[in-house]
Amino acid sequence: MIPGIGKPQITVGSAPGCDLLVQGVGVAPQHLTLAAHGHQIVAIDLGTPGGSTHGGAPLAPGVPT
Repeated sequence: MIPGIGKPQITVGSAPGCDLLVQGVGVAPQHLTLAAHGHQIVAIDLGTPGGSTHGGAPLAPGVPT
């Protein structure tokens, strides 16, 4: 579970059904997932056209980072 949220994962994107709604150029309707992975929170890109980055490095779609 993600501390303070009570869910094992949340979806981030511009679609109204996302857990975390982010509006802006380059934000896909379902952009990425944040998930509990052991004692860490990982980001998982959902294969969006513009991709996602962490620390300036691109995330590989579907790979927890």
